[in-house]
Order: sequence, then C-alpha cells, then structure tokens
Amino acid sequence: LTAVVIMASSDKCFACGKAVYALEKISADKRDFHKTCFKCTVCNNTLKLGTYAALSGKYYCKPHFKQLFALKGNYSEGFGEEKRSANWQEGQAQEKVTFKNKEVTFKGLTLEQVEDAQQKFKQYDADGSGSIDLAEFTKLMEDIFPKKGKIIVKSLSEMHFKAADKDGSGSIDEVEFLKTYSDLMMKDEEK
Repeated sequence: LTAVVIMASSDKCFACGKAVYALEKISADKRDFHKTCFKCTVCNNTLKLGTYAALSGKYYCKPHFKQLFALKGNYSEGFGEEKRSANWQEGQAQEKVTFKNKEVTFKGLTLEQVEDAQQKFKQYDADGSGSIDLAEFTKLMEDIFPKKGKIIVKSLSEMHFKAADKDGSGSIDEVEFLKTYSDLMMKDEEK
C-alpha cells in the first residue's frame, strides 16, 4: 500500500505569489516567503531571519542595507525615497526598520547611533539573557549621560525603564531599549 499525503496551503509567498507550505516557509514582517524567495533587493542573495533588514516593504542583506544608508546618510534618500530632512528639523521624521523580526521606529538616529546603542545594550546585559533589568539600565544610562548627576540619571532611568517595560516583567529587551534610546537621544538633542 502507498499512502498519499495531500498538503493544502492558503499561504502565498510574498515574492512569487505561489502557495507556500510549512516545510518551505519563512515568515518575516508578517509576510510568508519560500525560503528560496526571501532575497536581498540589491544582490538577490538568499536571506535568513537573523541576517536581513527591511524598509518600506523591501528586504536587504545587512551589508547592502548599511551601504545604501551610507550613500546618503539617511534611510530615505539612500533607498530611493523622498528626502525628509525638512521633517527631521521639525522632529517629525520616523523611520520604521525591521529589527529581530519586529518593526521598530527610530526617530532621527543614524545607523552608527543605533549600532552604538546595540553595543551598549550587549555590554550591560551582564547575564547575556537578551534583556536588562533596572540596575543594568541605570548603569547604561550613566554611561550614555555622564554629565548628568547620579540622582537625575537614576530618576530618568526609573521613569524611562517603567515606560519601556510595558509588560511589567522587570526587564526590557533590546528592541524596547532601542526605542527608548531613540526617544532619549531626540530629547537630549532638543536641549
């Protein structure tokens, strides 16, 4: 006897439009792809979930994402979109970037500032859990704002940590930290 297995799928690959089944599916930004269809817009190399960045519905390998950003120094122009520097001056620019499979809004940060924030997060994530508690966050804040007094930094840390820790778990992950960092840097530049 021979068994016949029929697999049905209502999921369509975002890139090619064909049916995509569980064994060949990869999901990024709430979109499904065949593993072989998930490719960099620039070089056409196959991407993996940990090695891509997305902007405005386009997917890039990390080297090309950085290269396109470096060409013009901002997300808009480097990726062929309208220049938004006038909005930045008004503090209204918001770029949505996919990071660790979550869409994150960075308000006016350069890629170098985001990478610097990531390094700081890793440095203060002492146990390597992928999240930091209030004590680690306070030490990190002291590093970011060395000219502010300890009492001010402690107060700022508590306030921003509580706002970032939306689930009340007592820790914030890297994405929550990057959002908070983005907000802090914008407020610091306004002064």
